[in-house]
Amino acid sequence: MTIDFVITWVDNEDPEWQAAFQRWLPATTEGLDVSEPRYRNWHMLRYWFRGVELYAPWVRKIHFITNGQLPKWLNTSNPKLHVVKHSDILPADALPCFSSHPLELNIHRIEGLAEHFVYFNDDTFLTAHITPDSFFHGDKPVDMAITKPKDNANVQINDIIKNDLRLLNSRYKKWQVMLRNPRQWFNPCYKGFLKLTFQSLTDKVFEGFLDPHVPQPYKRSVLEEVWKQFPKELDETTHSRFRSNEDISQWMFRYWQLASGEFHPEYVYHHHAVFFSPQEQWDEMADTVKLQKAKTVTVNDTERITDFKAFAKKTQDLFAERLTQPSSFEK
Repeated sequence: MTIDFVITWVDNEDPEWQAAFQRWLPATTEGLDVSEPRYRNWHMLRYWFRGVELYAPWVRKIHFITNGQLPKWLNTSNPKLHVVKHSDILPADALPCFSSHPLELNIHRIEGLAEHFVYFNDDTFLTAHITPDSFFHGDKPVDMAITKPKDNANVQINDIIKNDLRLLNSRYKKWQVMLRNPRQWFNPCYKGFLKLTFQSLTDKVFEGFLDPHVPQPYKRSVLEEVWKQFPKELDETTHSRFRSNEDISQWMFRYWQLASGEFHPEYVYHHHAVFFSPQEQWDEMADTVKLQKAKTVTVNDTERITDFKAFAKKTQDLFAERLTQPSSFEK
């Protein structure tokens, strides 16, 4: 199977980017998320490329989405690298863009993108050998169909997910979906997470899903199908320059894959480790990277990190110890 990787990246330390950000920032930011952790540069990108080359040499192409910024060390002549500018996938009147949502919704417009691809945020790294069947089983993306009750912990994220679910529920009936493919929804491989599904059984519609912050496998045709179903709503987010609680997110595509049965059930945490509070979880994260306890590691950015530059350097050193050799993606 041909599989591509897609990753988005921005350098918030670029003076030109900073000036454009301030120029386009609305006078009022109510309903927007323009917090620093959404943009700040951990200087970890080279370790992402090193991990891909060392642990997933089977990937066909890496589509690197950027507004035109390029790290000085990046070897753009590498035949596996496809640099994708925002202007390649977004309409002119949606530029400039300072949100990942419009980019994620338009990944299927990347020229030459394979039908099967894995979407990475730039905070998720390969740290051990991984095979294609960790992402796709046969023709289907590997995933977990875990429903859960409403989550009011993060107001904006919850609003965005509600927008996704509103669209999903307009096309799919929860119980028809679950009864049509019960083994996808009540699979013992999900282990303790099944309790979330049982806790939400009385909900007549999909109120929420477990959303693992891990590399997400997709089928390009699914993105195209969702666009056919909701062109107006997705176009509105495409023209949303800053992350807004009115947005539709890329989770909409994942939810569609789950509801349509276009996935293979598997416990994804066999392969992936996620650290939502990396500073507080440092010892566990360091052991996971050093001892290769997981195939991918997500280092979530959060406002709770104190002395960010020092902690980012500490994290760089951790990954440099695991990924010592420069990759062919580096000059």
